[in-house]
Amino acid sequence: MAAQAPLRTEPAADEADDGISLLELVIPLVEHWKLWLLGSLTIGLLAMGAAFLATPIYTARTTFLPPQQQQSGMASALASLGGLAGLAGAAGAIKGPADQYVALMQSATVADRLIEQFELMRVYDSDLRVDARRELEQSSRFSIGKKDGLIVIEVDDKSPQRAADMANQYVEELRRMTSVLAVSEAQQRRVFFEKELKDARDQLAKAQQELQASGSSSSAQIDHH
Repeated sequence: MAAQAPLRTEPAADEADDGISLLELVIPLVEHWKLWLLGSLTIGLLAMGAAFLATPIYTARTTFLPPQQQQSGMASALASLGGLAGLAGAAGAIKGPADQYVALMQSATVADRLIEQFELMRVYDSDLRVDARRELEQSSRFSIGKKDGLIVIEVDDKSPQRAADMANQYVEELRRMTSVLAVSEAQQRRVFFEKELKDARDQLAKAQQELQASGSSSSAQIDHH
């Protein structure tokens, strides 16, 4: 009787492949755990060093109540300036007095005064004034409270003192410009009324001459006091 060969059992090819794949993933991790740990620590230390070396940016914030319409002639003065929005470069329509004040503070006139006063071309390392204006615009934010109507000014800068001074200077520049506009409005009103008075006197004098020329008594006079 012929001898039978012993039976041999082998794992399926896919099971063997799965076992090898898991080992290939685990073994390198175990062998190089020190490298992984050292790399993580190095990255963390570099991030901390960069945070310490980076120049901090400070934000100054000031809040104030805009002048009320009944306290100043500014509302009518600003309303008469049709090109104010274009002058300020403000986005969107100007809805009320508070929006008009914000538009004034965002104008190129105010930006140039701040650039000169705080030497921002040197601070921002800008060769052109337009670049300094752009940097100042990006560093300044204006908002209006929906409920209380307060105007909030925020300015970012590397120097906390300069940031605070710039935020307060925006308010001072607004006061300066509103005063100039109020004076201009008063002057315009005076010129208008003086012109109206002169026209009225000229018309009275002309009417008197016409009466005299028509043969009326020389005693007929028109009182134009």
